[in-house]
Amino acid sequence: MMEEADITSDECEWNFLPTDIIGRILSYLEFDDKINAALTCKDWYDCIELPYIWNDFHFKFNTEVDSKQLRVFRGIGYAKHIKNMSIACDQTSDYNRDNSLKVFKHFSSLTSMRLNSITIKFTGENPLFFDGRHFVNELIHLLIRMRSGERANLRCLNLNDFPVGFGDEIITELVNHSNLHSLNIMNESLVCKVSPQCLLDLVNSCQYLTELHLFYSSVSEELVYALSSPDHKPLRRLAIKCVRAEKYSKDISEQAWMNLVHHSENMRVTLKFDHTCPLNRIATIMHPVIPVSHLHLDTFTRIHDEIRMAAVHYSGTLQVLTVQTRPSNSLNEALQELSYRCPHLKQIHVYCEVSAPVIQTLLDNLTLSSYTLRDTTDGPPGPWLPTILTPSDQPDIYY
Repeated sequence: MMEEADITSDECEWNFLPTDIIGRILSYLEFDDKINAALTCKDWYDCIELPYIWNDFHFKFNTEVDSKQLRVFRGIGYAKHIKNMSIACDQTSDYNRDNSLKVFKHFSSLTSMRLNSITIKFTGENPLFFDGRHFVNELIHLLIRMRSGERANLRCLNLNDFPVGFGDEIITELVNHSNLHSLNIMNESLVCKVSPQCLLDLVNSCQYLTELHLFYSSVSEELVYALSSPDHKPLRRLAIKCVRAEKYSKDISEQAWMNLVHHSENMRVTLKFDHTCPLNRIATIMHPVIPVSHLHLDTFTRIHDEIRMAAVHYSGTLQVLTVQTRPSNSLNEALQELSYRCPHLKQIHVYCEVSAPVIQTLLDNLTLSSYTLRDTTDGPPGPWLPTILTPSDQPDIYY
């Protein structure tokens, strides 16, 4: 494609760009735009045929017209080159759900595939009596199909935005995918039915697992010790969500957490407590040895004692704090103490009124990249929008 020529101007024309460069540019286009680009000239058609052009494919089903994305499975089959696949579906409509299920069925029917990352995201509200069972079954069928070759290639499964309750059936199949690196089952379902024993089997099988997002009710002391095993790769991220079921869950010993921290020295931990979590369980779960970098106290109750505890326990690691509670003088004092003890805090989001002097103290003592803070003089209530100070230096908010 690239011919020798003397280029005298500072601008480089398209016909002098190498095929790989054009391919990288075209890889950012949506499916329809890629097909239109292929019709432009033979050189661009050759670029569209490059396998890495199709490494990432994001299906979005919001209207009936979005079914045209299924054409990626037709003809010569660009779908066989897809490595990272995500589905964003407005599940309120039948046709969106049907199109999403067709994606799983098409992938399962491929004679060869390179798929190693799957993300499912529901963008609407679940219809009445919708349990998502068809999605769970098709996902399991695809996982079985993916391991029918010489080896299972799945490296990442993200169900964070998949608000469907499921039990051990998905995890049981994932045990066969020993190359798994990242698993996120910390969704918005009301009840977690994944058993600790099933997750323990997964961890024992998947030694390369370095990122794990799950519910506290699925965690056991044996699981923490398994993650600390010398044969297991050190964790990079661990996210735990605590809900109503923690009323009956067992405590993890400090020794188990210490072993994991020693084994995974660079591990960052997210703890998230929602409004259903019993208040008396929060303090017992917040072990001081856990290197918590992201803490979400979304309890809508008085939580000032727990904020003080976080300021003491996680003074050297805490980067992001989110609080949903009620205003009080005790809250103001706890936030003030936090500003003195946690120098690494980059984001703070408090969804209730805070006194103006405390807000000023937080801004003076901390180098924040973004914050959500409002005092009583901010006028009539409106959307709780964060103030962005340094967008390039923001830590991710892990859920």
